[in-house]
Amino acid sequence: SIKSSAARKLDKQKKLKLKGAVQPVRLSVFEPVALAIRRQQEAIFKKPDRYGAPVSKVQQTVRKARMRLERSMGLEALPDTKARDKSVKSHAAAKAGRRAKQVRRQTKMPKVAAGGKEVSLVDTSAFDKWMATQFNTRQ
Repeated sequence: SIKSSAARKLDKQKKLKLKGAVQPVRLSVFEPVALAIRRQQEAIFKKPDRYGAPVSKVQQTVRKARMRLERSMGLEALPDTKARDKSVKSHAAAKAGRRAKQVRRQTKMPKVAAGGKEVSLVDTSAFDKWMATQFNTRQ
């Protein structure tokens, strides 16, 4: 195919305009630059994928309340259920899991002394003395 001199001049101008320009990353050597530029622009302006609906304040509150309820381990039936359905049946593995969770929480809690007062794991007497000297209001 024989190009006209005008077409060759336009090609040369385009090439000179692109001289020194950084080409976009191409998937292969044979991919045209124009398609690589388009793919790159689409990636820039593409909206992020949505995994589910956006989380609302109500949904967050419900999730927190549900976690607190699960932590309490209460398996009592709802008050509007029938008398014969008062007991909630659980799977054996679920019961074992709840017991393990309860034991784990109990071991994390500080021990209570015989007088009913919690025994601190850390001796805070030196800190209390420092606080008294730092924040003493008497002059």
